Amino acid sequence: ALLQHRQDHYAANKRSEDQNRFKDSVQLSRLNLNSVLSRRKNILFKLYRDDKNVFVKFYDKRLAFPHFAEPSLQTFLKFETFAIKEIAGSLTNEEKINLATQFVQEGFLTIKHLNA
Repeated sequence: ALLQHRQDHYAANKRSEDQNRFKDSVQLSRLNLNSVLSRRKNILFKLYRDDKNVFVKFYDKRLAFPHFAEPSLQTFLKFETFAIKEIAGSLTNEEKINLATQFVQEGFLTIKHLNA
């Protein structure tokens, strides 16, 4: 329990090593199904769930999603690099783009290629 508390404290206080965040923010409106994204290097995250939601916790952020989004979130957590069209789960193409956009905005993902 103490070790978990220390890990959580470290992850919450670790500042983002966000390189290219401005460049990503300028390109957000151009994301499409062929855009290739990757998880930022050295990011510490935790996925957990309660009765209503599944959560992704990183830096000092905690994002909540309905349970049905978990397979889609797993794409971000399992693969270092992926195209938006490869996001798993039952999301529509528009929902995949919106979810990817949110994670780029939050600094979890970065844009590798807009049109691969």
